[in-house]
Amino acid sequence: MRYLLGPKLVDLRLLSRTGQFWNNAICSVLSPGLDSYSPRLKTIVLHDTSLQVTELALSMLPLLQSVTLGVLSDKILNLLSRLVDLEVLDIKIPDDPQGIKVQFSTDLCTLIMRANTLTLSVNMLEGLGVKCGVLRLISEIPETALAAENVLRKLSDHALCDGLEVIQLHTPKSGGHNQYTFHLDTFTMLRFSGLKSIHLSTIGMSCLDDDTLGSLVRSLPHLEELVIGTKYFWSTPPRTTFKGIVTVLSSCPNLRMLGLVFDATKLGPSTPTQMLGDGVCNTNITSLGVGFSPIEQTPGVALALWEILPCLSEIYLEFGTHAGPDRDARVTKWGDVMKYINYHKLVWNRYDTCSTHVYIFILRFNDPLMVLVRTLFLLDLSS
Repeated sequence: MRYLLGPKLVDLRLLSRTGQFWNNAICSVLSPGLDSYSPRLKTIVLHDTSLQVTELALSMLPLLQSVTLGVLSDKILNLLSRLVDLEVLDIKIPDDPQGIKVQFSTDLCTLIMRANTLTLSVNMLEGLGVKCGVLRLISEIPETALAAENVLRKLSDHALCDGLEVIQLHTPKSGGHNQYTFHLDTFTMLRFSGLKSIHLSTIGMSCLDDDTLGSLVRSLPHLEELVIGTKYFWSTPPRTTFKGIVTVLSSCPNLRMLGLVFDATKLGPSTPTQMLGDGVCNTNITSLGVGFSPIEQTPGVALALWEILPCLSEIYLEFGTHAGPDRDARVTKWGDVMKYINYHKLVWNRYDTCSTHVYIFILRFNDPLMVLVRTLFLLDLSS
């Protein structure tokens, strides 16, 4: 350890699965070394260490910018409050934090809180005078949508939301039951108008319809990343359709990351751009998360997506370890969608000048036969 602790060391991570490692011997090694041999340390990770080691390390390193801790105490919080350059804090909340009298106030770039439940994290957060740009809450057990809704409601009333730009909630696989999916009134309490990123990939969105999704994104004009419900398979089919996707794109022009579950079998009587008028097109998004989105008409879906996401190069589904029973079939169909889109790109680039009139003529028709003719036309050109 003393050999490793040098004047150029800026990142130290102490990890051990056995509590016996964190004994008086390691304390004696760290005690004369951290501040004297490695005064430039900026990042320290102390997973499952003893309180003594953690308190010792924090007391000797005033220049820390990133801290990850597996234990917590009043003294540790007091030491953290003295780190004027602290930007990133990752802490694990004990199952029973009643003994901790929170005395901690600071401004952070990123705050990560790990706990048994999301509720435990947000209750702890209410006692902190912390403002941050990125807030990530990670629970160890599955959380219902109601619990997540209560967490979001509490956050919306918290002072830290004044500068909050990113919210991420992470929970384990729930089993895909209805109580783990957001309902129609979930987002009515949100007032995070400055949010740039929402990551709720482990919370289902099957019960959200186009109107509810629209009311959410219209209140978040600065949104750059939106991911909801794409990580797992849910037993309830999605209610959101292409209309909801178009609403998201038209309401959030700066969007560069999108992951939503929607019913791709319902293309409707109009093409996506006809739903809200011409000009609904996003060239920033190159990958699309569709989760377990059902799909039938592969060419029609490809045409619809290419109209609104012309730079799309990747489509990904829910995790294979948490997949639905028909995932293989959906992987094939969504893969075909991506192939059609790539054909469209190729033809558009190679035959832009000579086929403009034919291309636009076919685009203006939404008859299934015309869509098929257009697809065959493009495939013929690409060959």
